[in-house]
Amino acid sequence: TFNGNGKTLTIGYRGDAQQIGLFKRLSGTVRNLTVAGRFESVRSDDSEIHLGAFAAETDNAAIENCTNRAEIVVADAADATPRTMILSGFVGKAFNGVTLRNCRNTGNISFSSPALYMIGGFVGAVQEDDGLYTIADCHNTADFDNAGSNSGWNFMGGIAGKTISRQLVPGETSNYRLIVEECSSTGTISIAGPSKVRASGIVAQTQGAYRISGCTFSGAIESTDVTKRDVVIGGIMAMADKECVGLVEGCTSAAQAGANNFFGGIYGNNGGAASVVNDCRTTASAYVGCPIGKSVGMLAGRPNKKGFTVSNCRIAGTVTNKQGAAVVITADNLEDWMFAGYGTSVAVTLKNNGYNDG
Repeated sequence: TFNGNGKTLTIGYRGDAQQIGLFKRLSGTVRNLTVAGRFESVRSDDSEIHLGAFAAETDNAAIENCTNRAEIVVADAADATPRTMILSGFVGKAFNGVTLRNCRNTGNISFSSPALYMIGGFVGAVQEDDGLYTIADCHNTADFDNAGSNSGWNFMGGIAGKTISRQLVPGETSNYRLIVEECSSTGTISIAGPSKVRASGIVAQTQGAYRISGCTFSGAIESTDVTKRDVVIGGIMAMADKECVGLVEGCTSAAQAGANNFFGGIYGNNGGAASVVNDCRTTASAYVGCPIGKSVGMLAGRPNKKGFTVSNCRIAGTVTNKQGAAVVITADNLEDWMFAGYGTSVAVTLKNNGYNDG
C-alpha cells in the first residue's frame, strides 16, 4: 500500500516511454494522494501507449481517495505512424480487475494525433479477463479536447473509455463484471477531428456484463467537424457492443450533445440484445441534436437489437429535428422523441415511461 497521507506529488514528464505514469504497472493500493503537473507523450512508432497519471497499467489494483490534477497531452498531429494510445487521468489500461473509489479528476486531456485512441477520466481501457472492475463515487470535472484524424473507431468517456468485461456464464443474471456507480462528469468533450468516435459523459463503450447506476452527466459533448462519418454519442453510455448483458439504472443526463449519426440523452447505440435502462432521467436543460443526425432520441438514439428494454424512465429537454428546428419535449410529443426520432426497425420493450415534469 502506498499512502500519500494527503500530500501532493507534482510530476513534469515529456518523453517517449510506452508506459507512462507515477507507476508503470500497479498491483497494490494507492490512497490519499494528489498527482499534479503534466504528462506528455511524444512517442511516434507503432507501439501501443498506456498513459495514466497514477498508473500506465494496473493488475488487480485499487486507488482510493485520490485526486488527479495533472494535464495529459498528446500533440503529434504530423506523425502518420499507425498505433493506439490509451489515456486517462488515473489508469491507462486495467488488467485482472481494478477498484477506483472516491476519486476526483480535474486534469484536462488534450489529444491531437492520427493514432487510434481510448480516453477516460479514470480508466482508458479495460482488458477482457475474469477480473471485477469497479468505479464508484468518482467525479470528473476535466475537459477532453480531441482532434484525432484516423479512420478507425475511437472512444472517449468522462469516466471510462473502452471497456471489455467477461460475459455472464449460463444461468447468471446479475453477476456484472464492470460496475460504475454514483459517478458524475461535468466536463466538456470536444471532438474536432474527422475520426469515427464513440463518446459519452460516463462510459464510451461496453462489451460484456456491466451495470451503470446512480451516475450523472451534466457536461457537454461537442462535435465541430462536419465530415460525414460515424459518431455515436450518449449522455451515460455511447455504445453497448455485441452480446452485452447490461443495466443502466437511476442515471440522469442534463447533457448538451450534438453530432452526426446516432446519439441519445442516455444511450447512443445499443448493439446488445439484453440491455436494460431503468429509472433514468433527462432534465429540461438536456439537449441532443443535429440536422444531419441519422437517429436522434432524448433517451436512446438507436435501439439496434431486439430485446432492448426501457422502463420507469422520464424525459424532458430539447432535440433538433431534420429541418434544424429546436423541438422542446412535452408530455404530448415525448413518444416521438424518446427513442429514434427518425424511426427504428427493431422492437423495443417499453414499460411505464413518461414525461419528466420535475
